[in-house]
Amino acid sequence: MLASDAVKQAGDVGAEQAKQEPLGSTLIIVLLATFLQRLAFAVSEVLLVFYLADLVKANIGYTLTEVGILNVALYLTQTLAAPPLGALSDRLGRRTVLLLMVAAGMLATLIPALTSLFALLILNRIVAGAANTGATPAGLALLTDATSGSPARRGRAVALYEGLGLAAQIGGVVLSSILWQTMGQGSFYLAIGLLGLTLLLTAWFMKDSYRNARVDEQAGDNLKVDRRTWLGLLRSRRLWQFAPVWIAANAILGMWYTYTAILLLGSSPNPNQALVGSLYGQTITAGLVFLGYGSIYGAGLAYWSGRVMPGSRMRAMLIASGAAMVVSACLFAFNHAGGAAWAWLLILPAAVGELGESGFVPAALAYLTDLAEHIGGAHDRGAVLGFFGTGNSLGNVLGVVFGLLFIQWWGLQFDGLLLGSAILAAIAFAAAWPLYKEETRQAISIGVPKVVKDEQHAI
Repeated sequence: MLASDAVKQAGDVGAEQAKQEPLGSTLIIVLLATFLQRLAFAVSEVLLVFYLADLVKANIGYTLTEVGILNVALYLTQTLAAPPLGALSDRLGRRTVLLLMVAAGMLATLIPALTSLFALLILNRIVAGAANTGATPAGLALLTDATSGSPARRGRAVALYEGLGLAAQIGGVVLSSILWQTMGQGSFYLAIGLLGLTLLLTAWFMKDSYRNARVDEQAGDNLKVDRRTWLGLLRSRRLWQFAPVWIAANAILGMWYTYTAILLLGSSPNPNQALVGSLYGQTITAGLVFLGYGSIYGAGLAYWSGRVMPGSRMRAMLIASGAAMVVSACLFAFNHAGGAAWAWLLILPAAVGELGESGFVPAALAYLTDLAEHIGGAHDRGAVLGFFGTGNSLGNVLGVVFGLLFIQWWGLQFDGLLLGSAILAAIAFAAAWPLYKEETRQAISIGVPKVVKDEQHAI
């Protein structure tokens, strides 16, 4: 049997199993509750993006450098806070940590509603960073608990988790664009109200899986106790093999999240680059553009749902990394087409590439939750997922630095965003390739690979 055939067969078997297994009420509640939390955070974060774009446009001391510093403060906080906050969800319970993080988000959102002082916006980024990064491992730990022992259902669940996260992001962009266009800085108070509603709904309807995790700890995971310590995590071979893939992918996201709105909305038009300033002052139009992007991405998630089974996860990440390079090339050509009518034909391959890109996050999350279950067991899943949140944040910091180099300091503007993205995608592809080969060998030998082997030889 060819390697590709074995991997495809493993993925097809897993997809069929996923279709046959119902999600269950507990998992549905987890998905809905985390969706509300992420929607509330998205609204507050996107409002801040529009706020910063207006501050840059007003020429009152804010440039891409200040915006980059604010985002570095956010990502460094996430890097440092992710492991302890992830571990906190194992000690206090998943829902308790979610409630604390939403409350912290309300406090952070109050700051830009009152002031534009740079020092206080730094404080906003620190508090918001802790709130966002603390909520993520708690939500993923809830999902991991609810899908324990069912890799097929987990693949479907993480695709739905990502799809709902995308819906939250799109909803946040569209709602925030309308709010900012009509209410300006006062929109932050509505974001605080949405966070308050999320706080109440989470407290009333979400059940905590913390006590259940303690019960099923009796089953064990055949790992030594020291695997549940940070020293054990640092010695995990699988973790270090996957880290470059995860960091590079999140660096791309960090670049686009930090600089795209500024380049499209807050920069003066550049006759040599069609995309720079193309949405200058058009906040609602920008929301519609992001809605179109999100729709394509969501269609891709619908396709990948149930296809990121054991045996096909690294393949999905390779496809996504290659697709990211295709998208960068298409947009680069569009950026230099000089407004020619034929340039719009480039949107089609770019959209197809976006469909491929959308497979990365569900595949990566499935891989990460598998590792969390097998490395941390029932006892320390949140701690392990917090560690992965650190990789997420490190990638975002790397993306901000890449952006400052390529976009600001070297003056490449949107070309710099695309060039940096292509380089990072190539790094992710190269780092994922040996993991794909290992995944393929496992598929050949047993059809559906073990997610994590005994790591006696880990270094």
